[in-house]
Parts: sequence; structure tokens; C-alpha cells
Amino acid sequence: MNWHLYGTFLVTALILSVTPGPVNILALSHALALGWVRTVTTVAGATLAIAIQASLAVVGIGSFLALLGQWFDLLRWAGAGYLVYLGIQQWRARGGMAAEAGGEAGAVIPVGARFWKGFLISATNPKTLLFFPAFFPQFIDPALPATPQLSLLAASFTAIGFLGILTNAVAAHALRRWLQQPGRARLCNRLFGGALVGMGASMLQN
Repeated sequence: MNWHLYGTFLVTALILSVTPGPVNILALSHALALGWVRTVTTVAGATLAIAIQASLAVVGIGSFLALLGQWFDLLRWAGAGYLVYLGIQQWRARGGMAAEAGGEAGAVIPVGARFWKGFLISATNPKTLLFFPAFFPQFIDPALPATPQLSLLAASFTAIGFLGILTNAVAAHALRRWLQQPGRARLCNRLFGGALVGMGASMLQN
């Protein structure tokens, strides 16, 4: 592995992991409603999807997408629809910071539901499938075997993704008390909901 390239990769991956996106929006929402500890389950689900998508880049995602063919558009529509659905739920939420939250929010959103929401919102984003095969080759040393390098990049990005999303959740939790005032909570519900709907709509653009 070219360690200069790898260091550049780590910095770039860290920046990308904390950049606003569907997964980070969901994690922020859950952290504000449930606290960052419970949100670890959401982050774990999203990280599993990232690990699978990154692994596909290692085994040859180009061939996978060629086989996927017309089903890729179906995946794109499913992912967009799921984001819009979550966004509408978030927008309509009255008091808490998650669409399902109210009172003891942690009891309302089961562990499994939090995990699979995180997984689905990441796994149904087809832009991520296209991102890894375009991103990883920039940090490969052509003088060295590609597979070990790709494997290290995939594992590193997965770990950094987990830490980056969790960092956003912890930061949101620090502002939890201030943002849980009814007026502020409603504003944040609409901001998060609008962001999710907007991201869902953007996924349908070519």
C-alpha cells in the first residue's frame, strides 16, 4: 500500500463521513429524539450497508451493475420513495425529533426498527453503489496488487463511516435539550423532513 495515498484517503473519507446526507440526517434525528446511545443501533445498520457496498467494489462492482441492468432503476426508485416516506413522517412529527418519537421515544422505536431503518436508508441509495468504484481507484498504487489495497480501503471506509455518523449523532445529542423546546423541535422536524424529501427527489435525477 502507498501510505501517502492511504493517508490522503483517510482524510478524504473522514470529511465525506460527516458531510450531510440521508444517513446522517436520520442519525441526527434519532439522536435528538432518543439520545446518541440508542442511535448507535441506527448507525450500526447504516454501517452494515456501507460494508456490503464497499465489499462489492472489491469483488468487481462494475460486473455487478452490468448484471443488475434494468433493476438498477427499480432500486433507485425504491430508495427515493423510502427517503420521501421518512421525510413526510419527519415533517408531520409534532413534538419529538423523530417521526415516531413522543414521550419515551426509545420505547416507541424498537432496536430492530432503528437498525433496519439505518440499513435501508443506506442500502437503497444507488449513488453509493456508483461512488465506491469511482472513489477507490484514485488511491490505488498500480505497482502493487489491487485486491489487498481495495480490501484495506473498503474496511477503512466502513470504520470511518461508522465513526463519522456516530460523531454527528453525539454532536446532535449535545444540543438535545435546547432543541427539544416545542417550537424548535417543530422547526427541526421540518428541516430534517424537507432535507430527506429533497434527497429522495435528487436520487431520481440522472
